[in-house]
Amino acid sequence: LVPLAIGLNFNFLTLMTDFDPQVYLGGDNAAFWGPMSWTVIFGLTVATFLTLVIVPAMYQIILATHRKIRIWLKGEEKTFG
Repeated sequence: LVPLAIGLNFNFLTLMTDFDPQVYLGGDNAAFWGPMSWTVIFGLTVATFLTLVIVPAMYQIILATHRKIRIWLKGEEKTFG
């Protein structure tokens, strides 16, 4: 996705026929694919952070709070597991 985001293009037709990819920056494709690729890059980054950090942290907070409430209400020292 990074080549799409920075606007790196090459000509597939001349790559297959003449083995000359004609690499260039910008062009018509960069105007359409650039913003979409940046959106996907940042979306994957945020989703990864949420999945690997925030969800387990919230789950642990809920379990710890539940345990503290149960200890406070019933006087139990037993934990989950």
